[in-house]
Amino acid sequence: MKLTPTPKNDRASDAWTQADSAIATALQLYFLHEQVEIVGRVSVGWAG
Repeated sequence: MKLTPTPKNDRASDAWTQADSAIATALQLYFLHEQVEIVGRVSVGWAG
């Protein structure tokens, strides 16, 4: 999912690239957190 326009100058382009990578990092951290939560629930289930 890319919402990046094609800006004319490099500074705007760099800003968009940084924003894209920040969003991607945030999504990765969020999904990682979700996986940890799921594993935690499963482990608690197994432990009884």
